[in-house]
Amino acid sequence: MFLTKRNYRQDSLPAKDAPPRLEYDILEPQFKFVYHLAKKHLLEIPQWREDISFESIDNEIFGTVEAYQQHYDDTPTGEYILLFENKIIALNMEESPTTKQISIIKEKLRI
Repeated sequence: MFLTKRNYRQDSLPAKDAPPRLEYDILEPQFKFVYHLAKKHLLEIPQWREDISFESIDNEIFGTVEAYQQHYDDTPTGEYILLFENKIIALNMEESPTTKQISIIKEKLRI
């Protein structure tokens, strides 16, 4: 097996500072070349989508090796690609999270 992919969704109960709805894929490549292929595929934007891009963000926020946030018409969205040493997390939220929400997300994702 070259790659393990798990898909999750977490909905939060309405509460102050509750994290937004989360949908995420955890990819665990078994080989470095598969890791690089998965990274390239996730960050690739179709040519017809000129209004979407991935921008590098501070990797310390999520404690990653590299991190990217999707932008739509230069506006940040709640979609992230988080690159760790041995896994990749494609994270999709309704909106960009607050600092407190990020700490909750990190706890839930065990990162």
